[in-house]
Amino acid sequence: MGKCGCLVRKVVVIDNKKVKLDPSQTLGVGGQATVVQSGSHAIKLYHQPSTSFAEKLTDFLKLGSLPKTVCGPRKLVYDSSGRTVVGFAMDALSPQYEVMQMLASKKYRRLHPALNAETVTDILLSGYDTIIDLHKMGVIIGDNNDLNAMFWKSRMVYLDADSFQFICPIRKTLQRRIGMGLRASDDGEQYTLENRR
Repeated sequence: MGKCGCLVRKVVVIDNKKVKLDPSQTLGVGGQATVVQSGSHAIKLYHQPSTSFAEKLTDFLKLGSLPKTVCGPRKLVYDSSGRTVVGFAMDALSPQYEVMQMLASKKYRRLHPALNAETVTDILLSGYDTIIDLHKMGVIIGDNNDLNAMFWKSRMVYLDADSFQFICPIRKTLQRRIGMGLRASDDGEQYTLENRR
């Protein structure tokens, strides 16, 4: 976004094809990027693209399939010249999804009586399952908060996946502990894996 609040990049390249972005389809603007809907994709465009972002996104795509409950990078997005990585494309969520922060609002819960304690627990356990699946891949959520996750019915989906951390030194420790069902770390990491079933 420019200082005027308008979308600066109106044309990007995805899969060697030019894609026109419609500023009226902006889904959100943050300190780091703008997200715009384009067909079945949500396009995250960094305000200040860098080589380090491009390298991390390229490495991210090498991880393989992320859980379906993660809106993560699916394709690189380039500037209109097709040379510089400026962001990534991810699957767009249907409009029924709401930001997790809404669950903290008493007014919202009053307006949605189906969001009882059991449903909220199911939503949170869905998030827990995603975290376990990510840990098995050696991926940890870098910014786990109620603004970086959405819910619909009993399903939680994580956003901001480009802040996730992977191929980290604790990967083997996490994989071993998850596989063994251990609850605490002897290496100083603060992961507690609880067996809920």
